[in-house]
Amino acid sequence: MPKKGSPKPKKSSVKKSPRKDASPRSRPRRMDDSILDQDVSTVTSSTRAGRTRTTARGSSKKKAGTTSRSITLTPWEVSSDEEELDPKWFFGFLYIVYNKKTKQKYVGRKQFKRYSKKKAVGYTDWKTYKGSSKYLHQAIKDYGLNNFKFVVVHQYETRGGLTYAEANAQHKLDVLTNKLDSQEEREYYNRQIGGIKFVPKEVCQNLNEKLDKILEEF
Repeated sequence: MPKKGSPKPKKSSVKKSPRKDASPRSRPRRMDDSILDQDVSTVTSSTRAGRTRTTARGSSKKKAGTTSRSITLTPWEVSSDEEELDPKWFFGFLYIVYNKKTKQKYVGRKQFKRYSKKKAVGYTDWKTYKGSSKYLHQAIKDYGLNNFKFVVVHQYETRGGLTYAEANAQHKLDVLTNKLDSQEEREYYNRQIGGIKFVPKEVCQNLNEKLDKILEEF
C-alpha cells in the first residue's frame, strides 16, 4: 500500500478500444415473388457423395470435386376432381404412385416449400421428388420411370392436415398388410405409418371417394 502523503499513481492515458459487437446473425428473408415465380422446368443440381445441394432459387453451387447432373422431372398427374397444382397457395399434397407392371403402389405426402422460422424460404424438390421409399426407388430403377404413374390425390393448406391425411389414407388402404391377389407380394411399397398425436383442423371429407376413384382408374 502507498504511504500516506505519497502522490496517487496516474491513470493510464491509453484509451481502451470500444468493444465490437458481433455481427447479427443473418436471418432468412421472406420468400418473395421472384422465388415463387422461379422457373424450375429444367432442374440441375450439384452432387457429392450421393447428396444434393440446391440454392433457394433452384440453381446449384459447385464445389471442388462435385459433378453437375440433370434430374428427371416427376410426371405428376392431378386426379380428375382435384384443382391444378398451386404451390403458392397450398402447403403440400397427398399422392399415390402406381407401378403399371406389378400393380404395386405407394402412398405418401410432399410439401411444396421449405420453411425457416415459420417463413417460406424456397421450394422443396417436389418437381423431381419420387417418394422416400427405398423399395419404390429400386422398382423405378428396375422397371423405368415410364412404367409408373404419380397421381396427386388432394392438396392441403396446412401441415397438420397433410400429415393426418397421409396416415389416414395409409390406414384405410391397409398399406402394411394388403397383398396382391395373384401372389404373396405386398401390394404397397410402404413399410411404416406415422403416428398421429393431434386433432387435425383440416380434413378432406371425401378422401375415401377420391382414393377409390383413383384406384379404380389404375
